[in-house]
Amino acid sequence: TNIAPSYLFPRPNFIPEIVIAASNENFETQDGVLYKKVNGVKTEIIKYPQAKEGESFTLPETVTSVAYGAFAQTLNLKTIPNFDIITQFTQKTAFYDSSVTELVFNDSITSLPAYTFQWSMIETVTLPKNLRYIEMNCFYSCANLKTITFRSSNPPNLDIRATEFEDCTTLTPTLGGRIYIPLGATENYTTGELFADPTINAIADNLESLLEEKEM
Repeated sequence: TNIAPSYLFPRPNFIPEIVIAASNENFETQDGVLYKKVNGVKTEIIKYPQAKEGESFTLPETVTSVAYGAFAQTLNLKTIPNFDIITQFTQKTAFYDSSVTELVFNDSITSLPAYTFQWSMIETVTLPKNLRYIEMNCFYSCANLKTITFRSSNPPNLDIRATEFEDCTTLTPTLGGRIYIPLGATENYTTGELFADPTINAIADNLESLLEEKEM
């Protein structure tokens, strides 16, 4: 049996749990959440039900990857305290239009796929130390985004096909928005070829006011 890693249950068919046969060799559900399994071990989260109750969710310790749209369009979920166990994050739209407000990434991740947080409720995000690239519209129209922590001393490259951070209306100095970066990294961020380009980065003109160095 194979299940496509995509929007398995799109609007308006939001459900609180997913149930499959216990005999399925490739997929498994636990507490209503769907996982892919290899040799009987859960390795990838396929879908968190959009209408599942509860604001916090802890991933099984064997899960290391996230499928396309796994947490898209959730209604109640706010935090995933151990999300930093995820080391493979390559699929688009993982938190598209999601209710998740806070997230910390594992440092081994080097890029954020397109549309990762588009239209989501994300407020605070800590990005990987080894982040090198943010694909198009990753943070498009994140109206509640207020705090970003970049753990690398060098800014990531941005996709030139779109303007990143566009319509992130609370990520402004006047509303207390902050971008935290490592000590001594301000010049790298304010002079970065792509990161400091207002045609590619919608917050480029406010960078100096948004940036705050701190020990990582």
